[in-house]
Amino acid sequence: MGQTHLGLRSKEIARPEDKGGLKRVGAVSELWRYPVVGLQGESVTRATIVETGISGDRAFQLRDEGGKILGPVPQSTSTTERSILGLGASLDESGGAAVLNVTFQDEVASFELPDFSQKLSHAVGVPVRLEESSGLATRVEHGRAVHVISNASLRALKKS
Repeated sequence: MGQTHLGLRSKEIARPEDKGGLKRVGAVSELWRYPVVGLQGESVTRATIVETGISGDRAFQLRDEGGKILGPVPQSTSTTERSILGLGASLDESGGAAVLNVTFQDEVASFELPDFSQKLSHAVGVPVRLEESSGLATRVEHGRAVHVISNASLRALKKS
């Protein structure tokens, strides 16, 4: 499957009209990518769309020693699940290959650092490991590779 590049410079979203041209149906105001499932993500000005969605989006996940994939649950009483809410993730693509960075409360640490796993486990409160996400194929199967949320939808949610 080919790749589509989407950037804020090309803000127009268009679809084919019945008579062969393109009809403007919206504009992109923000692009977000979440490299680690459950962690805060990053705003990007450019994204590559691949079969599984935005390249690098939800590419990693956290798993505890018991095998549970962790994610934030704001209403949870579990300190482990709640501790993830304060962590963020980003991909540094400036050097060619993407390098995963995790933002802790007081620092940003690269996945490439020797003590990264210790820092991550300490921040979460239990031993965890970072691994490639197992949910990418499921996202494609269920049609959830990319989410588009309109401003009108956000306004309607605020009213409810």
